[in-house]
Amino acid sequence: MSTFELIPNEILLEIFEYLSSYDIFQIFYYLNKRYNHLIVSLHLRVDLINLYKKTFDYYNYFIFSFVPHHIVAFRCEDIFDSLIYQIHLSKFISLKYLTIFNINIENLQSIIPQLNKLQKLIYLNLQARTDVVDGDKIIFKGQLPLIEKCILNLNKHIHFQNDDIYSNLQYLTINQCNIEDLYVLVHIYSPQLQNLVVTLIDGNVPKKTDKTHCLKSLIINTHTVPFHHLTTSVFILFPYLHRLNINATGIDYTNGKFLYTYSHSILI
Repeated sequence: MSTFELIPNEILLEIFEYLSSYDIFQIFYYLNKRYNHLIVSLHLRVDLINLYKKTFDYYNYFIFSFVPHHIVAFRCEDIFDSLIYQIHLSKFISLKYLTIFNINIENLQSIIPQLNKLQKLIYLNLQARTDVVDGDKIIFKGQLPLIEKCILNLNKHIHFQNDDIYSNLQYLTINQCNIEDLYVLVHIYSPQLQNLVVTLIDGNVPKKTDKTHCLKSLIINTHTVPFHHLTTSVFILFPYLHRLNINATGIDYTNGKFLYTYSHSILI
């Protein structure tokens, strides 16, 4: 028996923390039953950014088909339609952290339904390609009960349409949203939301507003909503904010940026 065989599992697990999933399987799998059993019990983190094709193929044809239910973190780019024909996100049922860069908007329509299968997801980051042009809205129907942080930079008007609420969502970044949808998102779909970064495009304040919300910090980016209309809308919709930061361009914005910070006690 080699000295390496005497290393306890606890030390091996520490070693595996410094290796990619690809390296772990390539180096240690098939050594013996002990290693095989240990490796297939791991929680795997997969990063497919800037990989050689040989490495990607190993992930795709071996790890994704052999242990998809052990992948807890996944990071990739939407290139060569791999998320449509090769990678099936719905099989990663234990996934907690998901980041996708350079999303093709057409492919996104197929990706969103798969997200509903990821019931353990707590972090979601979707980044669209920079060449995406404005157009029709994206209807987001993700039903993610455990999601805590979500970043949706899709360069499209996003509209939430869901039967359930995101009861654990606390941090959200979203672009291309109008004031009406923002109201619905904060007051109906994400009652525990505390930190929001949003790019507003237009919209009017709903006639009936519910002032109950948990939002503490709001950062707004805009170049289309007039200053007076924007600030009036914000103060009506979110009267209990602790911090408000507006970044904008336009003749009615002082130096292109308006910063207004206040405490909860002032509003009371």
